[in-house]
Amino acid sequence: MSDIVTYEVRGRTALITLNRPEARNAVNGDVAAGMEAAIDRMEADDDVWVGVIQANTEGQSKPVFCAGADLKAINSGDAASLATAKGGFAGFVYRDRKKPVIVAVDGLATAGGCEIVLAADMVVATTRSAFGLAEAKRLGERVRDGTRTLAVALAPGTSPLTGEPMFALPPGEAFIGMGVHGEPGFARMPSYPLDAVCDRVMDGLIEDGEYVSDETVGVFVNGSGGTSLMELLAASRSVFRRLEREGIQHVAPLIGSYVTTQETKGFSVSLCRFDDTDLRRWTAPSDVPFFHL
Repeated sequence: MSDIVTYEVRGRTALITLNRPEARNAVNGDVAAGMEAAIDRMEADDDVWVGVIQANTEGQSKPVFCAGADLKAINSGDAASLATAKGGFAGFVYRDRKKPVIVAVDGLATAGGCEIVLAADMVVATTRSAFGLAEAKRLGERVRDGTRTLAVALAPGTSPLTGEPMFALPPGEAFIGMGVHGEPGFARMPSYPLDAVCDRVMDGLIEDGEYVSDETVGVFVNGSGGTSLMELLAASRSVFRRLEREGIQHVAPLIGSYVTTQETKGFSVSLCRFDDTDLRRWTAPSDVPFFHL
């Protein structure tokens, strides 16, 4: 084990220390290899039940648990060494393991350093600790700017505060532009045929988002709470047909009731503009509670 990542056993605990305080504990190839070796050692030792990852912040005026990827290593052409075959980034972030790992943070954990924290099972942090993932913020802003959503309400849900319908809507009419908290829409139209309702929604989305032929978009057809999956699939078919007429490509659609407003009957359509990087992220495997892609 190198001195850049140290390993010590205390009772049933393996203490793993990032030991590059002079470089704000940034991850280079040696750190990644050292972390992977430390996790290998922890997993192989039957007398060790849990691992703790900490960082040496000696000599730092403002302590940094980990500043993420070592930019000097990246600029020198060693970016590939920052990830290992078994552990991914820092030899840890995507590591399959059987034993729990606690991260003890004293200071700033940013970028890839925050990824290390998120990959652990538990975090213990001092009051002077901070966490930052600027990449996620930039991604969120880009997705926000490239996304347009418009909702349709066919029947109101019940307010949990008053027990009364959230809005009034005569039978056979649809609200266009219903808010996620039950706010009534800005326009009304007949609720049938479905293709006409979907075309009205798509008119607004395409115009406001300035989506054009040959672009690629992600499609999210969301049920408002009282709409069956069969009805959402029927609405999705209308949406896909309209996109095909416009020459707009769509990939990996998401169809289901994810953001709901009580038992409101209706749906929303979201279009999100994708570049190649966004497309890879959107189609990457995902398996978390209530979301599988």
